Amino acid sequence: MTDVEPKEFVLAGIVMKRLVSGEQTGGLLSLFENRSDGHTKTPIHVHANDDETVYVIEGQLTAVVAGEVRTLSPARACF
Repeated sequence: MTDVEPKEFVLAGIVMKRLVSGEQTGGLLSLFENRSDGHTKTPIHVHANDDETVYVIEGQLTAVVAGEVRTLSPARACF
């Protein structure tokens, strides 16, 4: 995705907002935001050449990680 492409796009029915592109970080990182009403699904997929990190701010997300179903919830700071 180049800097001239739209910052928002739809992927698997979910509106994705590009906050930082790989071009801006020398190919080290891309950062996207999406908001869901809780009724969306992304097809099971594999990232062969990169990693994916998900940060849940509110609600829950069910994901399959290494073949195991996991429920992800917002991170809570522990001091």
